[in-house]
Amino acid sequence: MFLPYHMVSSTAAGVPETRLNCRLPHRAPARVQRVQRVQGLQISASAAFCAACAFAVRNGDQRIALRQSAQTNIDHHDRFETLKAQQEKVRQRVAEKKARRDQENDLPPPWRIVAHPSEPGQWYYYNEDTGETSWERPGSSPWRQVEDPSTGQFYYYNQATGETSWEAPKEQENAEEKDAVDETQDVLQDAIQDPVVQEDLRVEASREAETTASSSSRKGAATRLMAGVSILDVPEEPLTDSEIEIAKQPVDEAALRKDAEDSQERLKILSEEAARRREVMKVRRQVMKGLREKTSGGLTKDDLMVNKHGKIVSKKQHERGLKMFSRYLSSWVDAVQSARSKLSILGFRPIGGRSKEGKELYMEAKKIYQSRTKSDP
Repeated sequence: MFLPYHMVSSTAAGVPETRLNCRLPHRAPARVQRVQRVQGLQISASAAFCAACAFAVRNGDQRIALRQSAQTNIDHHDRFETLKAQQEKVRQRVAEKKARRDQENDLPPPWRIVAHPSEPGQWYYYNEDTGETSWERPGSSPWRQVEDPSTGQFYYYNQATGETSWEAPKEQENAEEKDAVDETQDVLQDAIQDPVVQEDLRVEASREAETTASSSSRKGAATRLMAGVSILDVPEEPLTDSEIEIAKQPVDEAALRKDAEDSQERLKILSEEAARRREVMKVRRQVMKGLREKTSGGLTKDDLMVNKHGKIVSKKQHERGLKMFSRYLSSWVDAVQSARSKLSILGFRPIGGRSKEGKELYMEAKKIYQSRTKSDP
């Protein structure tokens, strides 16, 4: 290390003398230590900064992973809720269709239930003979209960003849009793299926039986139903000889196990086929959107179309299906429609089967179909 120095003149003995005036050498290590200390602090600060950056990166990655996981959970929850809502809508739609079908089967012959054209989901009743429409379900009796605006009392009005009466007609009483019986049976059936209400139902039925037995009022069908023996105490019918023989036969557990395995195998095959169909439809949608050039079978966008059911199908296959329908099935469908019109059939009616009505419809449709096919060149 170079030490600063300067020349100093000496006056001793009158002889000029030059000597070095050096700084104290013991101060050099202190300066070196300060420099090293500063460098060490700089290195420590750099290391701390690097560690902080690495920590921030790790925390950022963790936050991103947590955010993605939370978003995935939210998406799964939303998808689950959507599926539940769709299942509930399907159940409601099936219940509504069943209720409408039951109502249509119970309607008198000239009446039928019709969907409102301008209000989806609304249904009204239409009389094919008179052209009359009604929002209320028509009954088998032409009598209706009407309120007198001047007195506020109710009287009965016959829509067919225009007759009025303050007393309830006999057929109206029978209809009201029938409705009461149906409603009571529905309530009892719901109560029987609920194990919590069974004990209350037994007590209520016995109390109702004692009350109605002691009263001298008019007993209709609903009253006689509630006044009888409790439905829960109905004795079991004895088994017949054939039923006893079937019950005594040994159970083939191996065959049952094999049937269960076969059913599981069939379900697996069906699920695999459904997955393949979904994959095919996915590829076809991509081709229709222009994301792919063609399908695995070589179909391009010009070879595909959307049918009336919203599915993407091949144009050639669609045209072939229309030709097959017009050649073989169209005449049979027309024959069935003609047979339904000839037999005055309304609502659902199976073709064939074991019922007398189904066999009659099948024979009439077959006769019309054969006569038309023979007459065609």
